Amino acid sequence: MRQNTYLSGKGINNNNIYSAIKLIQALSQYKLLAYKKLDSAAYKRLDSAAYKRLDSAAYKRLDSAAYKRLDSALV
Repeated sequence: MRQNTYLSGKGINNNNIYSAIKLIQALSQYKLLAYKKLDSAAYKRLDSAAYKRLDSAAYKRLDSAAYKRLDSALV
């Protein structure tokens, strides 16, 4: 199979294109895997630390504000 002389002179041929496509696919898979690892790690940290802090802060604010209003309304 004859290739375009302009492209082969520039170092671009079917093998190079195939290699580039395979490299891009491999990098895409690696990027997807990295995002999945990042997501799972971030969500685990978010669940354990931030939710606990958020829950305790929200409940404290709810307790102090809403109960005071409720007490004053009942009196």
